[in-house]
Formats: sequence, structure tokens, C-alpha cells
Amino acid sequence: MKREKELEPEYDELLDDSCGETLNAMVGRHRATSPVLVFCSDSALEQLVEEISGVTVLELVTDYKVLTEIERADDSGMHRVFATAKENSMRGLDFRAPSLGMVLIVDSAFSSPRDRSQGLSRVGRFGDDCTRVKLGTFDDVDMERSTAIWTRLLRLENAARKMSDFYDMGKMIETTENKRKEKCAAKEKARLAKLVPLNDP
Repeated sequence: MKREKELEPEYDELLDDSCGETLNAMVGRHRATSPVLVFCSDSALEQLVEEISGVTVLELVTDYKVLTEIERADDSGMHRVFATAKENSMRGLDFRAPSLGMVLIVDSAFSSPRDRSQGLSRVGRFGDDCTRVKLGTFDDVDMERSTAIWTRLLRLENAARKMSDFYDMGKMIETTENKRKEKCAAKEKARLAKLVPLNDP
């Protein structure tokens, strides 16, 4: 469906485990009419690459020109399939398919709500047609991984704050010591200025 860019994109299709369609079968069906982007587990990615020819694994891309040729079909008329098991590989990429639209198939939980939002935003860029499909009954966000990530980030933030406080305290002590030395030097200078020089006999 045609849509404007959404702040919080949602799925167009929710397919539970009873739908009977495998990830590979779904990819094969959709790539007959449009390019496909897949986010899945490592094991599902391996199987996808084995069974479907021409899958572009995002983390293995070295020539980024392939990411601008999304709507190019192969000799058999099948459209391109991009796949990854890592959210970072999708981040910052605009998958544009203004003529054909694009299908995103999500077959794995995201690491955090932010990763989910960014992952679902990879298609439908700038109002392009897109369909977002969730395949399975898993939770969108793996809360165990999400909690671990946030805990690690909080630890890093606290460590950085302590280092910053330590650095600021060191600067404050140094500044205070410099002021004390300057004050002592000024007093000594004033004391010496009051001394009357002795005249030679």
C-alpha cells in the first residue's frame, strides 16, 4: 500500500506459526513480483542462501552499487533478495523500490524497540509502496537481549561519568592549588616590598 513515512511503522501482515508457509517459500513467492528484504536468524539465513540463488547477504556486501540496483530482476524475471541476521547491517540504508514496491519479511526478534523501529523503516522509504510481514508468533523484541544491552549501556555511561567526575575533580584540585600558590606568592611579594633596604655604612 502507498503510505507516507511513519514514525512508528507496523506490520501489514501477521502470520502465525500455523500459516504453514516457510520463510524460503514466502521469499520465493514475493520475489516473483517485487524485491524482498529479509531479517531472520543466523540459521534461517544459512538455509535461505543455500536454497535460493542470488541472495545478497548485507554484511557481506563490498560493492555498495548493488544496493542502488534494488529493482533489477535476473534473467528469469525474479527480483532481488536482500537478507541479514544483524540489525546493524540494515541501519542507515534506504531500500528504494519506487516502481515495484518492496516486501520486508521479519522472521526473528529485534534486540531493542529502537532496532525494531529502524528495521521496519528500511522499506517504504519516502512513500514507496511496501509490505511488512511478520512470520511467526515470536515477540517483536527479545526482552532478555534488550535488557542486557541497556544494562551494558548504563554501565558504560556510569563509568564514563565517573571518569568525567574524576577528571573534573583533578582540574578543580589543580585550579585550587594554583590559586593558593598565586595567593602565597602575592603575600610574599607584598611582605618583601614592605622591607626597608639597609643602607651601606
